[in-house]
Amino acid sequence: RWHQDWVDSWIPTAQQLAATYPGLRYYELPTLPQMNPFARMSIDFGMKMGIPDRAAREATITLYIDKDRYRSALEIPSEESITLLLVEPSGKILWRAEGPYAQDTARQLGAVIQLYFAPSASA
Repeated sequence: RWHQDWVDSWIPTAQQLAATYPGLRYYELPTLPQMNPFARMSIDFGMKMGIPDRAAREATITLYIDKDRYRSALEIPSEESITLLLVEPSGKILWRAEGPYAQDTARQLGAVIQLYFAPSASA
């Protein structure tokens, strides 16, 4: 649960960037181990009730997966931090960082997004 404070520290930046770049979407992906449908339903209901803001609920997708394979595939070393990823629609990871909000990290993210959404020279 302590991860949530770190996640929440990034929400204002994510909202501001999404407002600036209409094609940009952000998601919070809580990852939990695989479990039976009844347990998932209970957790999903609890999470829905625990997230009063509709936009935040819509941006939250709970993953019930093999967490070790997930971390390995995304090269996430551990669960001791949170991982931020900027991902193209194709799945290519353009940028990554870890940890709670930091102004320098937010500036780096903004710069990468600005480059990605910049009009191409041929346009």
